[in-house]
Amino acid sequence: MHPDVASVQFVGRQLELSALNHALADHAASGAVLCGPPGVGKTALMTEFVSRCEADSGVAVVRVNATRGLSDV
Repeated sequence: MHPDVASVQFVGRQLELSALNHALADHAASGAVLCGPPGVGKTALMTEFVSRCEADSGVAVVRVNATRGLSDV
């Protein structure tokens, strides 16, 4: 689990999880962008999604933090 997210039971957000699943399954897509204002649960949503991917399909996940310093990478 991501160190910034408290260990709590994840509920709801089925529409968003479904959209992320579709994006992952779309081999024509090269990724997905998850954005929103601070505090709406982006990190919790992505942490849950990643956990489910790892558990369900063995998808390898690499976590990175986007920063201004890495924006040119």
